[in-house]
Amino acid sequence: MNLKKYFNKNVEITFHDNEVLKGYVETYTPIYDSDDNEEEIAILTIEKKLPLIGISESEIKKIEILD
Repeated sequence: MNLKKYFNKNVEITFHDNEVLKGYVETYTPIYDSDDNEEEIAILTIEKKLPLIGISESEIKKIEILD
């Protein structure tokens, strides 16, 4: 999926259960640094209600960069 291109961007993520989360991608973890052998990102939610949230590539159905 190449999650690196979303690093330092505002994104909208749709999960496989169709839940949507918007936030800023603050951290990118490549496959070789991941415990699960898959890319990961961590985002700060736009609402600031939740702390930094880690998301694995396999959890993402769709991801889009927001303007």
